[in-house]
Amino acid sequence: MAGTMLGDKAAQSHLTANSNGGEKPCVWSSPGGCKIDIGKQIFCNRSLNMRNIVAVGFDMDYTLAQYKPETFESLAYEGTIRKLVYDLGYPQELLKWTFDWKYMVRGLVLDKKRGNILKMDRHKYVKVAYHGFRELSKEEKVDTYGSTLIRDSFDEPDYALIDTLFSLAEAYLFAQLVDFRDNNPGKVPEGADYARMYKDVRAAVDLCHRDGTLKQMVAKDPKRYITEDTSIVPMLKMLRDSGRSTFLVTNSLWDYTNIVMNFLCASRTMDGSNTCNFDWLQYFDVVITGSAKPGFFHEDNRANLFEVEPESAMLLNTDNGTPMPQVGNTSPKLLLKGLNKSCRVFQGGNVAHLHKLLSIESSSQVFYVGDHIYGDILRSKKVLGWRTMLVVPELEREVELLWELRDMRKQLRLLRNERDLIEDQIHHMKWSLRFESYHDDQKQKMNSILHELEAQRDQVRLGHQHSQRECHQKFHKIWGQLMKTGYQNSRFAHQVESSIFLSNMFNIATTFCKRVGIKELVSSAPVYGSITDGSSSALSLMIKRWATKKTAGSTKNGRDSKPKNLGVKKFGGERVMPGNIIVRQRGTRFHPGNYVGIGKDHTLYALKEGCVKFETHKLSKRKWVHVEPKEGYVLHPVYATAVASEELQTAAT
Repeated sequence: MAGTMLGDKAAQSHLTANSNGGEKPCVWSSPGGCKIDIGKQIFCNRSLNMRNIVAVGFDMDYTLAQYKPETFESLAYEGTIRKLVYDLGYPQELLKWTFDWKYMVRGLVLDKKRGNILKMDRHKYVKVAYHGFRELSKEEKVDTYGSTLIRDSFDEPDYALIDTLFSLAEAYLFAQLVDFRDNNPGKVPEGADYARMYKDVRAAVDLCHRDGTLKQMVAKDPKRYITEDTSIVPMLKMLRDSGRSTFLVTNSLWDYTNIVMNFLCASRTMDGSNTCNFDWLQYFDVVITGSAKPGFFHEDNRANLFEVEPESAMLLNTDNGTPMPQVGNTSPKLLLKGLNKSCRVFQGGNVAHLHKLLSIESSSQVFYVGDHIYGDILRSKKVLGWRTMLVVPELEREVELLWELRDMRKQLRLLRNERDLIEDQIHHMKWSLRFESYHDDQKQKMNSILHELEAQRDQVRLGHQHSQRECHQKFHKIWGQLMKTGYQNSRFAHQVESSIFLSNMFNIATTFCKRVGIKELVSSAPVYGSITDGSSSALSLMIKRWATKKTAGSTKNGRDSKPKNLGVKKFGGERVMPGNIIVRQRGTRFHPGNYVGIGKDHTLYALKEGCVKFETHKLSKRKWVHVEPKEGYVLHPVYATAVASEELQTAAT
C-alpha cells in the first residue's frame, strides 16, 4: 500500500500538473495524507501511544528555537575570541581568525591533554583522529590510543564531549589554538598547554553568556540569528486542542525567553516585524525559566521555585508553586494577576514542582522534546522515565544522503563480501599448504593460484577503501557519516536513546511517526513498517508495539507459543465501523496497518469506517491489515494549516 513503507511505490515521484503547466508533488494516499521527504519524517526507537500522554514539554534553545549556525555560531565564536584576547591575555592576531561553521560535528571527543579531536565508534575505538587540523596516521592512532593495558574511558576531566550544537564553535577554536601553539609556542600565555587552552576557551564562552553579549545581539535582531518557523503555533494549538497540557522548561532566564518566544509565536506586522507582548503564553500551561538542567530533573535538588511576574520580571516567593503573600509588597495586584493567568511562569525549582503544577500522577504521562543528549534526554528518560524526543537537525541531510547513496553503499557491501570471500580462499589454501602433503608440481600450481588470489585481494581491497572514503566524504569531508564510524555505529548514534527523534519541530506538524531503529537508520537504506493513525479531531501519534517475547501483553499471549490465527473476523473488502474486530490472534501473525488498532491480547480492530485490506510486504514478508477510510486519506485540518505551501496539493479522490 502506498505511503506505508518505502517500497517501489514510495520511491516513485508522484507529480501533477498545475495551472501554469509546471509540476508539483501531490498529496498521496499515506497515513499523513501527503508524501513527506525522508529527511522530514519522524523516526522511532520505541513505540509511543500518545493516548497515555497528558503533558507535552519542550526545551527552547535549539528545539523550538533553531539558531542559524552561519550567524549565531559565528557570533559566539567572535565573542569568545574577544574574551580570550582582552580578558585572558591571548595575542591580538586571534582577532583576525575566521570560523568555518561546517567543520565540526556533534559526537566528537576533545583530548584536552594531547590537543586531539577524535571520532569514535560505539565501543570507544578511535577511528578518526586529528591533532588540531592535522590528521593522525594509523600508526599514531594506535600508539596513542591502542597500546595501553587499560583502555581509556574518554570521559571528563581529561576529555570533553561535543554533544551540543553550542559546543561546535569552541571545538573549532580549540583546534585553531592547538595549531597556533604548535607553530608559535612563544605567543600563547606562559604555561598554557593544550588543557589550559581548552580551559581558557570554556572560561571565555562562559563570560560571553554571563555578561549577556550573545543574548543582547540576538535580542536586537532575532531574525538574523533564529530560523522563523510558522508551524510552531499550529503545533502547540493542536496539542492543547487535544486536551493535553503543554510546558516549556529552559535554562534561559525570563527576559531572553520572552524575546525568543515572541519572535517564534507572536503575529507579524505588515513590515514583517513582530509585536512584543505576552500572547505566546496562551500556548502553554507552565513555563519554567532558569531551570539549570540537568540538575532540574533530580527531585532531591533543593532549588527554590520563584514565580515570575511577566510585565515587571519580578520574582515572587512561592510555597512549592503555591502563591504566597509577598511581605511588604505594596502591589497586591501582582498576586491576583498571577492567580488569574492561564499560564504561570516560574524560575528555578525541580521536576517535583513541575509534576505538582501539572497534576502529573505518573512520569510516563510526560512527553518531553529537547536537543541536548545529556541535559534533556538521558536524565529525563533514565532518572524519571519520561518519554522523550530528541531533535537532531543533522538528521535531515543524513537520511537523505543515505537514500541517495544507496547504490554506492550496495556496491561497498558487494566489494567487502568479495574481499572476504577471497581472503577465506587464501586462508584455506595457506592452511592446506602448511598441514597437507602435495607433490611439488601441485604445490607450485597452488602457490601460483595463491599469488593470483593475493593480488586480486589487494586490488579489491584498494577499490573498497577508495569507494569507502568517497562515500565517507559525501556526508562530511572530514568526519564522514554522523551515525557511523566505518562499519560500526558511531558514539553519537549509540547515545541517541530517546523514544523518538527528528530533524526539526516542523516535522511533528507534517508527518506521522515511522518506526525504525537506529540500526536500520545507520546501516541500511530505510525500509519502514506501517503506522496506525488513531487520529480523532485531536492529535494522535501512535505506533503499535509488535508482540515479541519482550513486548507481549500482560496476558502473556503469544509468549510461550508460536503465532496462531484465532480467527479472521473481517476479510479483505469487507466494510467495518470503528471498534469492529478484524482479526483475533495469538502473537502477531498480522500486524496493524493504517487505521488499525491492536489490543493487549493482539486483537486487531478498526479505528475508522472503511474497507479492510490485507497486504504482505515484499521484503519483510510481514502481513499487514489496513482499513481504507470511507472518506479517503485526508490531512488533518491542523496539519493542512501547518503545511500549506505551493509544493502541496490536495489529492484527487
